[in-house]
Amino acid sequence: MNLTAKRFCIRNAHRNSQRSGNADSMMKWITFAAICIISFSPACKKAADIPGLLFSDPGEHPRVTRSSPLPGQNGVALDTPIFIEFDRSMDRQSVQDSFSFSGTASSEGEFRWVGNRLYYDLDKPLSPGASYELTLGKNAMDKDGRTLGIPYYLSFYAGSRVDAPVIESMTPAPSADSAPPGTAIEILFSRSMNPASVVRAFQISPAVEGAIEWENQNQKLIFMPYRALEVGRSYSAIIAKGAKDTEGIEIANRFSATFQVGDDFDAPAVVNVYESGNPVSISDNGTGILKNSKFTIEFDEPMHYKQTLRATSIRKRDGGPALNAQLSWSENFKELQIDPSEPLEPETEYRIRIGTSATDQAGNRLEDVFTLDFTVDNSSGGFNSNFLSLLRVKKVYPGDIEELSSNQTEITTVELPSAYGGGWSAIIQLEFSHPVDTSSLLPENVTISSLAGSFSGSVHIKSVEFDGTESFSGNIVRLELRNLFPNLYRLRIRGSRSGVRSRGRTGELSTWMSDDRVIYFRPAEQ
Repeated sequence: MNLTAKRFCIRNAHRNSQRSGNADSMMKWITFAAICIISFSPACKKAADIPGLLFSDPGEHPRVTRSSPLPGQNGVALDTPIFIEFDRSMDRQSVQDSFSFSGTASSEGEFRWVGNRLYYDLDKPLSPGASYELTLGKNAMDKDGRTLGIPYYLSFYAGSRVDAPVIESMTPAPSADSAPPGTAIEILFSRSMNPASVVRAFQISPAVEGAIEWENQNQKLIFMPYRALEVGRSYSAIIAKGAKDTEGIEIANRFSATFQVGDDFDAPAVVNVYESGNPVSISDNGTGILKNSKFTIEFDEPMHYKQTLRATSIRKRDGGPALNAQLSWSENFKELQIDPSEPLEPETEYRIRIGTSATDQAGNRLEDVFTLDFTVDNSSGGFNSNFLSLLRVKKVYPGDIEELSSNQTEITTVELPSAYGGGWSAIIQLEFSHPVDTSSLLPENVTISSLAGSFSGSVHIKSVEFDGTESFSGNIVRLELRNLFPNLYRLRIRGSRSGVRSRGRTGELSTWMSDDRVIYFRPAEQ
């Protein structure tokens, strides 16, 4: 259980046991105890003796009337006093023995009493970003020996935030093997820093003399060597612990990144682009790409990871926004993987593009914009990289089999035998190009409705049955329709990613229809 939940259990136990009447408290705490039993909360165990207290006079036990910080308070000032105040005179030794104060930073201090208030004077001020807990055990007694009965608990953090600053990037990039000899070393932090503390923690190994400047409101450190770095030598940029932000919060871990100085001033180039699981590179205007593919771009040298990421995109060839995708580097920064966040659209052309702002680790730009066009389809042996199609619609019962037109501009007359006095029943068969995922045949994905006609009655789908053809198992869907009359009806099968889908296969996710399919028909008596 987190600190907030713990504070809720104990603080509310304390308040309810001492402020409510006995009968009202019993009902509330029976409910509270049941919640604790169900949740098995360790924090609620601290209130295990609550029922025994509910039958006592609400004023019998001492209680905490005020504290600093207050329960639920966070982001407290670093000079905030720590105290708890009682509603009566207390046995001071028992209170001090029951008192606990701890934190992720130094929490040593001394006790001091002023009337009914116990101060805990810290040896050092609260540390920014540190979390603290104050607990007063239930055995704290007043002058008459009556115990608190319920522990008092609060937690808080000091300063406006608890997260430590981090180093977001460095130039030259970590592990770069071709940094220019005249390079400056730039380190970008996640927020404004205390310059003096960072300068004390900054180190270049082997040692290099130079000057330090700051940019972006003390968020970027720039180290400019007085002389060119040695070609072929590796250097390490180090930020030791002790570097602090403007609030005094230290970086969580020592930072160290190594780069090698070289004389590479040649432009980088894209060597190949591969589809996941295929060792053959994709040719421009290639076809047969599976819709759930990942793509690997191979460069001829290590690239600047951030600049190249910004310059890389995948989108539909006919335009539109870049697709959401996760981009990740290989260990040597020579291969960039593109993993789209959702399957690509079947039977659709796409383009991978890398702009000239992509650079190698020496800062050399790509000479020309790189583009690669390809088409997602089944031409290379895939199955679900074409759209799901509705091939045929037939009335198969009762009477003769009749094919219904799926042309949205046509209305098919469906002949049904016998009188329709109580409404006809019929079975409509849908034949798809792929086996259908039965879980996708939701009521909202297959609907029947009456559009026109003088006959009342609620047409509906009574049942759904699955069958197959010689080619597939599960690509036939039969709908039993009830309560049909000589009205105009519309049968709609929903397309798109959220509509009717095919079954997935090993290595391929399900596919879907590109758009809705609508069949209009009118029953008539034979």
